[in-house]
Amino acid sequence: MKKMIWLLFLALALVLAACSNDTSKESASENQGEDETTEETGQEEQETENNESETNQESADEDSNQEDAASNDEEAAENKEDTVNEDSSEETAAGEEAGGEQGMKEYRPEPGMTKIFVQDDEFEITYDIVAEDENHLQRNISFGDMVELQILNWTSDRIELVYKESNPEDTSSKLDSFEAINSTETILDVENQGEGDTRQPEIISTTETVSVPAGTYENVYVVRSTTTSSTTDNQTIFTTYFAPGVGVVKETMEATGENGYTSETVLTEVNE
Repeated sequence: MKKMIWLLFLALALVLAACSNDTSKESASENQGEDETTEETGQEEQETENNESETNQESADEDSNQEDAASNDEEAAENKEDTVNEDSSEETAAGEEAGGEQGMKEYRPEPGMTKIFVQDDEFEITYDIVAEDENHLQRNISFGDMVELQILNWTSDRIELVYKESNPEDTSSKLDSFEAINSTETILDVENQGEGDTRQPEIISTTETVSVPAGTYENVYVVRSTTTSSTTDNQTIFTTYFAPGVGVVKETMEATGENGYTSETVLTEVNE
């Protein structure tokens, strides 16, 4: 009987031990699951942080690129402005070099001046200098019964015809009211220098000494243009001479070819 009771106690102990082992295994399994869950959560959090870091880096890179682009735009604008200023300075320097500080303005005739020319020792032409402002000069040219009112844009680096009117009723100053013609005519541009063999007037000399009946002039600008016929290759060559303080003092025209001829107009008298 005692032996039987002992066997029952032994069997009960074995059962309890087995139950204890199962419980331990379940607990270990639960702990392992919790550890895996914790590890997965940690990995997700790390990935989230990495993604946020990458997003922040991309945003920072984008901001940096935008700042670089803005800086490049500002630099380009500054370079463009410098280029414009350099071009303007070069034009001003060219004009000043052409005739001192005032450039070609030093070659303007004075308002109130009357210049008398003779063409081919026969025809008389009169230039009346009527008025001037900062950039313009008005002159009235009389040839027999014909009168042409002309307004020139006369700056430090160029001279161009911007208005003309034949036989006007009023020959007084129109500098405040004229409207420039659509097709202006360049007479002189200090940037155009060459041999004078093109339609565009070119400066062929800046140091000529020219003698005409009205006097001898130094530092004379000589401007020439050449027009060539497309059918005969004959040429018409115009040459104009500008003297300081007087303007035009001489003009010549030469037509080449079988029936070619020359014409010369010279300044004979200046009245102020």
